Amino acid sequence: MLQKFTKYMLVVVVVSLLAACAVPANNGATSGSTGADTGADTAAVTLTLGAYTTPREAYAELIPLFQAQWKEKTGQAVTFEESYLGSGAQSRAVVEGFEADIVALSLEADITRIVNAGLITHDWKSGPTKGIVSDSVVAFAVRSGNPKGITDWHDLAQPGLEILTPNPRAIAT
Repeated sequence: MLQKFTKYMLVVVVVSLLAACAVPANNGATSGSTGADTGADTAAVTLTLGAYTTPREAYAELIPLFQAQWKEKTGQAVTFEESYLGSGAQSRAVVEGFEADIVALSLEADITRIVNAGLITHDWKSGPTKGIVSDSVVAFAVRSGNPKGITDWHDLAQPGLEILTPNPRAIAT
């Protein structure tokens, strides 16, 4: 599963970087010119990644791999500025003006918020993974002996059941 996640994340980062690093259609070209670059563009580029917090450790491993691959392929150095928030908070920040070159969020509704603001203008679900790069693993922790018999999502709707979720803000740093 980690291998699949890594592959998909690398594809997302590569596609995003290709879009961000592409030569603009009007690259100072004169009328009638194709605008094609005659040499490798080796000027360094900085990209801003706005992502939800869960895959931060995965990006810590993927970004250096991408940087090395991109440098080898193009001669161009790529650096990343990274911002990690909850998916909804990151989505709101982008809509309110945070200029992310790449967003990686956990909920479709958060991406839709950015689309509705006119900041994503292409069909983000058109790729082979339909915009989804990984599946999350969920673990149910139950009392000793599992007295409520919880084995699946539908079991969480039982009357009298209390669900506890972690509060990341309560974790001391």
